[in-house]
Amino acid sequence: SINDNLSTTSNILDASLLSKVKRVIHVSTTGLYENNKENLKETSEPKPETYYSYSKLLAEKLCNFTQLHNPKMEIIIFRLSNLFGVSKTKILKNPFDLRINLARLNKRLIPLLPENFFFKKDFIHIDDFSQLIVNAVKSTKKYECDIYNAAFGKSITPTEMKEAFDKKMEQEVPINEKSIEEEFKRIV
Repeated sequence: SINDNLSTTSNILDASLLSKVKRVIHVSTTGLYENNKENLKETSEPKPETYYSYSKLLAEKLCNFTQLHNPKMEIIIFRLSNLFGVSKTKILKNPFDLRINLARLNKRLIPLLPENFFFKKDFIHIDDFSQLIVNAVKSTKKYECDIYNAAFGKSITPTEMKEAFDKKMEQEVPINEKSIEEEFKRIV
């Protein structure tokens, strides 16, 4: 994943320079803050713990280097948290939903039982993230590798998310570990 993130970012930046693109939006991850226990801000020190998060940090540094040496190119970095929700615009072919997020949170093979939903994550709805991208593209502000956390700003457990989802749906949505696992394999 280190090579993939760096080579892809490098290729996009090179192509953008050759095409004289004025603004690049780079999507990173709030996973850079894995070891931070404080309320996270864009100025919080990244402390990546996984190869994936470390590769995202290196890709951000590549964006910084590119912008530093090419000041006419604007770069915006969004550190994305966990997406959820079905897009109201129906643009997505495989929209993210609660079941997919629960499956992603279960990557460490923790059984999908409510009593095991003890770890907290931050989430952002797909439409909110889409609006951030639209706003960034339309903005007249001058960007110089600015970093923005794209997150709700409050970590919740998957259990709390499910309870909120059940309340909104006015019914309990059962969690079936096998169907979630099958759905996750289907889209990944």
